[in-house]
Amino acid sequence: MANADSLFASDRLRRIKDSWARVGVTAGGISVLITLVLIFFYLLYVIGPIFSSVTVKPSQQFSLPLQGQTAALGTDDNNQLAYRFSFEGTVDFVRLFQAEKTLTEQDRAASQQSHLVTTKSVITNPTAFAASLPRDQLFVYGNEQGQAMVVKPDFVTHFADGHKTVVPELLYPAGKQALQLAPEGEPLVKMAISGRE
Repeated sequence: MANADSLFASDRLRRIKDSWARVGVTAGGISVLITLVLIFFYLLYVIGPIFSSVTVKPSQQFSLPLQGQTAALGTDDNNQLAYRFSFEGTVDFVRLFQAEKTLTEQDRAASQQSHLVTTKSVITNPTAFAASLPRDQLFVYGNEQGQAMVVKPDFVTHFADGHKTVVPELLYPAGKQALQLAPEGEPLVKMAISGRE
């Protein structure tokens, strides 16, 4: 028969191992539950803004004495220059500036001047205007002789003496001559444009 003392010692060792195993399994289960709860709250934190209302805060505000009604607006890739197409057939290029705190002395002096960089005339007496998708940035004017002029704003960057200068210009994807769309010379009243480079 087995010795009772040796059985008691092995039972005691077994109870210690069982209690440590119980503590380890319990701690592992609780840590898994805590991890799942943290993941749930993280997902709520990430998707929470989807359900909140949108707010827009203006970063700067200024007024310009521009003629005519606005047909389309846009900016260059760096938000330094903006363009404005009017229903009167002109394109205005306007310089945008950063917040007053981040301006250099040179930019502060320039901001005292007019924000208007240049105004370009696209077509005289327009009767129709259309814009493509914003990614394409194509615009077309139609006039009372049945002609159309397709334009695209472009911004050329020059680097000189360590300074970056952005110069606005108009590209004419269909040529600088107006396209005759109405063979009898009827006025164009509705237009649409689509295209890519």
